[in-house]
Amino acid sequence: HLYVLRVLSCHRDALIEELSRRGIGTSVHYIPLHQMPYWSTHADVQIPPLPRTAEVAPQLLSLPLFPGLEQADQQRVIAALEELLPAGLEPGEAVAAEEGP
Repeated sequence: HLYVLRVLSCHRDALIEELSRRGIGTSVHYIPLHQMPYWSTHADVQIPPLPRTAEVAPQLLSLPLFPGLEQADQQRVIAALEELLPAGLEPGEAVAAEEGP
């Protein structure tokens, strides 16, 4: 029910921002349990730090996935990722738009 991408070649939040500029919505679904507000304030058990989970979580984002997603929209998401992932985006950085003729 989710299509999760692990982003290693650039900063995830910069990628989310750039995809949003292109009209492609993404989500972050996986937050480390020990960082969720409910568990840190209401749990009866103490959840220890989960260092590997905390390391990987900022690299994850969910791509659009739903029954009505048209093939043309799928290709648009793929094309944007192919362009953006090699760019190695940093926080606050956007890919420069190509200038037309």
